[in-house]
Amino acid sequence: KDRKNLCYVKGIENFEDVKLSGKTIQNSKRFDAFKLWTALKFMGVDNIAKLIDYTIDMTFYMHKLFENAEDFENLSDPQMNIFVFRYIPSELKKELEKAVTKKNFERVRDVNEQLNKLNVKLQEKLQEEGNAWLSYTIFGKSKYNKCYKDSNTKLIAQRLVLMNPFVSTESLDKSFLTIRKTAERVANIKMPVNKFP
Repeated sequence: KDRKNLCYVKGIENFEDVKLSGKTIQNSKRFDAFKLWTALKFMGVDNIAKLIDYTIDMTFYMHKLFENAEDFENLSDPQMNIFVFRYIPSELKKELEKAVTKKNFERVRDVNEQLNKLNVKLQEKLQEEGNAWLSYTIFGKSKYNKCYKDSNTKLIAQRLVLMNPFVSTESLDKSFLTIRKTAERVANIKMPVNKFP
């Protein structure tokens, strides 16, 4: 810490530019465990557990909203505080169901590709507007792609991660409606879904 001792280090002109990443025991990472330790000491294990349990309960609440919505498809059950889903407007859902029934693999693939593009645009629009934050991921399982000959077909899915242990059901309801309304705008839906799940 004493700059006078830096004169013993040879070959370095500007000590401000020294990067120790990969050269130190901690690999120049901060001591992040200190934050957890402090929270545990301050709040106690039981209170932290209650916050985690509540966050998981709210994740299941949000998952149920998407599960009961006719214009969304849940692609996974919640894993702790995360689940994936995708937006499917009713017209494309009808096309998918028809193509699956007729085992029209090409049409199923085409509609899923349309949905992939639509879900990417939805995520980008939500992020751009800043009203809700989702990320998207590549997912492989849906009731609409089980009939594929090629089981490696991937779907773009929205990934919802609930991190706020103080969130309310009212704010989750508003977030759900924001996601739905944004999806309808992105998909240029003329007849929006008015029924709340």
